[in-house]
Amino acid sequence: MTRAMKDSGIEWIGEIPKDWGYVPLKAYYEFEKGKNAALYTQEYIGENEGPYPVYSGQTQDEGIMGRVNSYDYDIKKCLFTTTVGAKVMTPKILTGRFCLSQNCLIMKQIQQVYDNFIYYLLIPLFDYYKSLIPTYMQPSLRIEDLKSYRFYLPSIPEQQKIADFLDEKCSHIDSVLEKVRASIDEYKQLKQSAITQAVTKGIRPNRPMKDSGIEWIGEIPQDWEIRKIKSLGQYRNGLTYAPEDMCEESNGTLVLRSSNVKQGKISYDDNIYVSTTIPKQLYVRKGDILVCSRNGSRELIGKNAIIKDNIVASFGAFMMIYRCDTPEYVYYILNSHVFNYYLGSFLTSTINQLTGKNFGNMSVVYCPNKTEQTEIASYLDDKCSKIDKLITKKEQLIAELETYKKSLIYEYVTGKKEVK
Repeated sequence: MTRAMKDSGIEWIGEIPKDWGYVPLKAYYEFEKGKNAALYTQEYIGENEGPYPVYSGQTQDEGIMGRVNSYDYDIKKCLFTTTVGAKVMTPKILTGRFCLSQNCLIMKQIQQVYDNFIYYLLIPLFDYYKSLIPTYMQPSLRIEDLKSYRFYLPSIPEQQKIADFLDEKCSHIDSVLEKVRASIDEYKQLKQSAITQAVTKGIRPNRPMKDSGIEWIGEIPQDWEIRKIKSLGQYRNGLTYAPEDMCEESNGTLVLRSSNVKQGKISYDDNIYVSTTIPKQLYVRKGDILVCSRNGSRELIGKNAIIKDNIVASFGAFMMIYRCDTPEYVYYILNSHVFNYYLGSFLTSTINQLTGKNFGNMSVVYCPNKTEQTEIASYLDDKCSKIDKLITKKEQLIAELETYKKSLIYEYVTGKKEVK
C-alpha cells in the first residue's frame, strides 16, 4: 500500500508522510558551547595530557584536537556540531566524558526524541543551509540559527526503526570507505618513497657515492651536497586579513589557502577573495611553491604545490611562499621523506606551525647539476602522474560512495522511502 504524502512546504524536504509532525529543533534540544572552550589550546593540551578527548571545530581525527587529564562533561548521549569554517555543520554523536574547545557546540535532549534519527536528519538539513551561505562569507552556525530550524518528525518507534536501518547501511558503506582510504594511503606512501629515492640517490645508475654525514639518509651521489633550504631560495609568510575583508570575486583579489593545495597541485574550487590593500611582495608569481605553514590539523602542515599559472593572487597568513630557480626539482625535495622527517622533529602537541626559521634551517640533499635536476623532475613527473591517476580513481569512488550515503539518508529521514 502506497504511503499517503503531503507537501512539506520546505524546499529541501519536498513531500513528507501525512502523519509526520512539523516541529522546531529547539523543542527537543538545548544548545551549549564549551564551558571552558578558550582554555583548550594546543599548549594547554600538551601540558595536561590525559584520557579525556577535547572536541573542536576540526574534523580530522574524529574532531579530537587532543586529550587531557580532566573533563567538563559526562553525558550519556548528546549531539555535537562544528560551528565555524569550511567544515561547519559537521554533526556527530558524543557519549561519556569529554571537553569542548572552540568552534563547536553540543545539543542536549530536553524532550523525548531518538538522537540517532536527529543526527541523520541534521546531515541534509545542514547541507541545505550551508548551500545558502555566499562563497565570500566565512561559514558559521549560531545558536540562534539552530533555534530557528524546523522539520518533520515521525513517531518515536519509526524514528528508531529508520535510525537503526541507517546505522546498519551506513556502517557497511563506512567500512568500504575505510578500505578505499587505506589503499589511497598506500599509494601515497609508494609515491613518497619513489620521490625520496630519486632526490637522495639520483636516477643515474652505477655512480660513485659518499657518506652524507646524516645517519638516516645514508649515502648520496659523490657530487651532490647537503644544503639548507634557505640557501636555495627565498621564503615569506602571507597576508593577514579580517573576516570583513572577504568579498565576492568581482570585487576582490584571490587569496590562496591550504584548501587550494590538493594532491600536490593548485586547485581553484574553494576560493576566497578579499578587498583589502595587498603589499606588492605578497602577490604570488608563476613558479612559486605554496606551502601550508600553519593549520589546526597537523598532517596538513607542509603540504605544498607549484603555482603553474600566471594568476593575480595573494596567499593567506597560514601559508608560505618559497621562491627558487628550479621549483620543479625543489618541489620534489619538499615532498620527500626528508622534508617529512624535519616536520616531525619540531611539530608537537604544543607546536603546530612551520616557522620561517625552522623551514629555512632544514638540511636537504641537493643535486647542483641543473641538467640532472631536470632529469629527476621529469622522471618523477611521469612516475607520480601514474600513481596520481590510481589515487584519483579511488577518490572518485569515495565521492560516489559518500554521495550515495547522503542520498540514502535523505530518502529515509524525509519519508520518501519506508523501512519495511
